[in-house]
Amino acid sequence: MEQASIMEGYAEYGKHADPEPKKSFFSKAPEAASSLSPDAIDQMRNLSRRLRVLEERYANQRKNMQVMEHNMLSDSKKLQTQMHSLQSDFDDLKKQIYDIKQKFDLIAADLADTAKREDVIVLEKYINLWEPLNFVTRNEVERIVQFVLENKKTLKQSVPVVAPSSSKSV
Repeated sequence: MEQASIMEGYAEYGKHADPEPKKSFFSKAPEAASSLSPDAIDQMRNLSRRLRVLEERYANQRKNMQVMEHNMLSDSKKLQTQMHSLQSDFDDLKKQIYDIKQKFDLIAADLADTAKREDVIVLEKYINLWEPLNFVTRNEVERIVQFVLENKKTLKQSVPVVAPSSSKSV
């Protein structure tokens, strides 16, 4: 008997009833809609409307975020170019300051070679002591010598001669 029951089992093998397809909440809605109360249907519609509003808000927020990201990227690029420009200007200023420092060093070295106030005062005292304005020029000396020589000649001849007015004393 055991074999007969096994054989009967094989004969029925593959003869199954088709399983019922799974139904989701939404596929039951038309059947359930007739069994639901009008308040439940209104609540479902209200929820559906709210869901659509939230989806629209979400889509708008996504668009706004994309616009903000685009603006941030463009602003970032602008800022980077400005920073690059500022950096190059800053480098140029550094070079100019370095050049100015070099020139000031040259000026300071030249000023170190010039005479100090005390040296000028000492020179002024010497000049005032010597009184160079009272010195005689070469031309004046030659005229004086010629005058003296002529005087000697004329003295020999006993004629008095008057000295020129442009001569200065030594």
